[in-house]
Amino acid sequence: MARALELTLALSLLSQLVASIRVPRDDSSAVCSEIAGTISSIDGVSFRGSSSQIPASDVGEIVRFIGLINVHVVLQLWVRTRTPFACHRCKSGGHATNPGLAPEGVVEFGTGLRWGDVYEALEPLGLSVVGGRGVEVGVGGFYSWRGEGGPPGYSWKTNQYGLTIDTAVAFELVKPNGDVVTVSEDSDSELFFGLKGTQNNFGQTWGGLITYAAPTAFSAVSVAVTKFSVEVTDPMASMVSTVTYVRETPLINVVLFYDGPSPPPGIFEDFLTIPSIANTIGTQDSLLKFLQNVAPPWNLQGARARQITLPVPQYSVDFLDLVNDILFAAGNELTPSSLSLAVFVAEPFLPDILSHSDLPSAYPFDRSNLFTPCAMLFAWTDPAQDEFFEAAIKRAHDTLEAALVAEGHDDVREAPLYSNYALSDTPLDRIYGTNLPKLKEIKERVDPDNVMGLAGGFKV
Repeated sequence: MARALELTLALSLLSQLVASIRVPRDDSSAVCSEIAGTISSIDGVSFRGSSSQIPASDVGEIVRFIGLINVHVVLQLWVRTRTPFACHRCKSGGHATNPGLAPEGVVEFGTGLRWGDVYEALEPLGLSVVGGRGVEVGVGGFYSWRGEGGPPGYSWKTNQYGLTIDTAVAFELVKPNGDVVTVSEDSDSELFFGLKGTQNNFGQTWGGLITYAAPTAFSAVSVAVTKFSVEVTDPMASMVSTVTYVRETPLINVVLFYDGPSPPPGIFEDFLTIPSIANTIGTQDSLLKFLQNVAPPWNLQGARARQITLPVPQYSVDFLDLVNDILFAAGNELTPSSLSLAVFVAEPFLPDILSHSDLPSAYPFDRSNLFTPCAMLFAWTDPAQDEFFEAAIKRAHDTLEAALVAEGHDDVREAPLYSNYALSDTPLDRIYGTNLPKLKEIKERVDPDNVMGLAGGFKV
């Protein structure tokens, strides 16, 4: 989606929200001083170093502020000063949005929360949502923009209920001109299409994390993942396989999930019988407990990283074995150049997950065929190696894409790309395709002054 639209949703934050916005170093002092003297509550202004995507030389001060009214004020400041900025992080200051159940069974909560906050607040009410796969994933980014866990919202419950955006009912939005509006299919169907909720039952879940370290186990995992993706049709079942090279050690981490106290026979046995070095599988009291149990064991804070995506129509044993070979070879080759982590994430879903809603959405632009999202990520520590690692991850991507084409999947070269996993130089037509002209029209209507063009990221 147009970043102009994406960031407006990220900033459509309910009261008690704490938001952080990056201001480039050259522009930071005067603008941040004006913000500090203008908005009604300020938590502080501080310098921050580099992130995984933004070089240290480009990062100035980070402004942290609270509340919807302050989002309004800051947006008006961007309009007047034309200062470039980026939404660094929008997060909750606590359980302040008072999630509840509306008469029709719609859960209402602020987009500045993290999914762990939402799950924790809903658990005592016996409710859950089609939300993020991790407790640290931000709500706003998961729905609409390329942020933590970004669009369109692949959930542990997607096989049952579809994409998270397909459960959306309405958004409270701060537009680039500062106006606060409620956007729904009835109030503004085009803008609702451009932004793109939450509702289902709750209870015990089953699952956990299994870690494999033996080379003989790796090929067995390829067989198990392929069999699961082809044969398992129970929508309550889901899994993610992450091939990992960390601290000069090759591993495969597999997360298994079943939306009930225990799965029926025949779904996960192949994974459970492969020798492993760690296993947290079991019945969990809630989805929140499950998510806390499967948090990634690594931390990218302060690291430099690039992530690239590849649309996979169907997993095969040969393809997954090639993934293992490429990633582990890259780990050995790139470690002397300061590689700290390499991962490839496979996320198989049922082929009908795009059929749970009749309403259109900006992503995916083509719902006739499912291409499951997968991600490859390289992280390193030496800033001088940025171009080297970006070239390396592109080479690995191209080899894997060629393997899919050789298997007969020629359409992967034109398939929709999942923007949260896409490199920053990805052409917009690979993300939004035939929806791009409509998004340009929406942007012109909602943001005629191109305020959100001052932000980083994908733009139309």
